[in-house]
Amino acid sequence: MRSFLIFILLALFISHPSLAKPSSSLFMNPVAKKMNLEPLETQDLQNNHDLMMQTALLHSILRNSYELAIHQMNGQENNRVFIKETGEEAVFDENGQPVTSCENKGSYNYFHPVKEPFRHFAADIYPWIALGNCREDTTSQEQRIHAYVKDFKLGLNRVVNHGDFTISRDFTIDDPGQAYTIAFLIEVFERSDLPLQEFIQNGGLKNKDLQEQLIKAFEKSLTKVTHEIMMK
Repeated sequence: MRSFLIFILLALFISHPSLAKPSSSLFMNPVAKKMNLEPLETQDLQNNHDLMMQTALLHSILRNSYELAIHQMNGQENNRVFIKETGEEAVFDENGQPVTSCENKGSYNYFHPVKEPFRHFAADIYPWIALGNCREDTTSQEQRIHAYVKDFKLGLNRVVNHGDFTISRDFTIDDPGQAYTIAFLIEVFERSDLPLQEFIQNGGLKNKDLQEQLIKAFEKSLTKVTHEIMMK
């Protein structure tokens, strides 16, 4: 019952962006608890080089995962997406008209996708994956995950083209939502056919075959994990 109420609360936030900004932990905390995840702390990253590398790669991919495919659902592949400085989105069709359909319209981002990528995933992306863009959303979780992974792949490609991935030395884990999001994403890869650390150690950023394997493994694992979470 508690989980059901949380989903309803998130649905209200999605439908009514004028409400106060929620904590990034509102959705991810119960998700992480269902997966028996422990929240990560800044000290964990400082004491574990492999964990820091995985976090840095995820941070770089997420902040470069410009949200295109997730606003091109139902065959609307010519939609264009613009993100305001505040993080809010505006979506236009091929004729330059604002897109107003439930599935593809611009959404109110509580956290900026580039400036706060982990919080954005926690409060904006994963609730959308689970619930859709609004009450009338006709897309399935599988369709939304597939679209999101397309954008994730674009983010990975940008990191690959840049040739490196970094994270600020001043980066800190300063709220539970952020802590659980990092733990969640790493765990999704751990449960996949290609764990993130294995990808890094095997030189994945220079190996196109491994990059394709990583994307396929991520989509498969994220779909399975999300289904399990929603069923509990």
